[in-house]
Amino acid sequence: MVDARGNAYANNIGYGNRLTAFDIGPDGSLGDRRVWAEAGADDPDGICVDAEGAVWYADVGNRRCVRVREGGEVLGVVELDRDLAGFRVMYPGSVLGEFLRSRRARVRPEDVGLSSGIRHRRVAGLRREELAPLAGVSVGYYTRLEQGQSPNVSDEVLDAVARVLRLDDDEVAHLHRLARVARARRKARPERLRAGIRLMVESFTEVPAIAVGRRGDILAWNRPAHALLAPHWAFDAEEKPNFVRLDFLELDFSRGLYADWEQKARDDIAYLEGSLSRFPGDEGLTALVEELLALSPQFHALWTEHPVSNCASISRDYRHPGVGVMTLTAELLRTPDDEGQGVTVFQAEAGSPSRERLRRLTESVTRPGLARPADR
Repeated sequence: MVDARGNAYANNIGYGNRLTAFDIGPDGSLGDRRVWAEAGADDPDGICVDAEGAVWYADVGNRRCVRVREGGEVLGVVELDRDLAGFRVMYPGSVLGEFLRSRRARVRPEDVGLSSGIRHRRVAGLRREELAPLAGVSVGYYTRLEQGQSPNVSDEVLDAVARVLRLDDDEVAHLHRLARVARARRKARPERLRAGIRLMVESFTEVPAIAVGRRGDILAWNRPAHALLAPHWAFDAEEKPNFVRLDFLELDFSRGLYADWEQKARDDIAYLEGSLSRFPGDEGLTALVEELLALSPQFHALWTEHPVSNCASISRDYRHPGVGVMTLTAELLRTPDDEGQGVTVFQAEAGSPSRERLRRLTESVTRPGLARPADR
């Protein structure tokens, strides 16, 4: 989490109600400074140390950050007009905790053979003390896992937690990536598109194709992709659109293009979630999430659900004003160097009305004289 001044990050370790914070160096290493405080709120989700050595913790339920002195004396409170998802995204351990908490909330005690006991439970879904024994670990160990403080967690423990939480295959893979991220952070290298990838995209002449980066930036596109996805942008512009920003901040356009906009929005967030788990040191990626949390209520609402998908093959309906509705499958082909980049190719089923409409769209931008009007 980052403090209210925007200039401090910290590790988060909890023992009972005592919160301990370490400062973190620019390279991600733990510093020597340590400050602790007794928790003054139910289950604070984030903690950090500011430049004067005071502790900030996130009081999520009351939508505020609290500043305390060593020993627990409250020095100040900062009220927030939204919850703290944006603060916690900056440190990968807290992303792991966010994901696990969101999945705990989905599982009822009755789902795993437990009695709900209390009629009005303060915590939605399973409590930590209910989940931990079912996964074969202590409550303290599981708590540290949620806080990103179990860097040597075994695959067996992760699989046991996944089993209790009833995670699907994509969610299990995401959990393993997040847990490994907490082990070692490294600053992500700037994205550079290889010339060969650009040539590959341009070689597709009959179907839309794009090269996309780990942040959702369109790094290269061919003419059919431009006509399908963002015809209001200049084709030859040096800076091309970011598809996540486009979908959430240009709502009139994106809601018109995608028949199921909400599912597309969930897929966008799943794409960013996957990138965050693999590239926690990418400052541009975390800045994009912060921007969208601040500017888009729709993004903010969906982000807290932490949807997960491998995004490798997705079919959806596209509404194009020139040719009509097309059902297209987007196949994402990852580059072998694992820089988070990939090539997405959009295709329609052979012999379908969508294939004919896609052909007309392609001809309208590659051979304009052959373009025909849309079906009525």
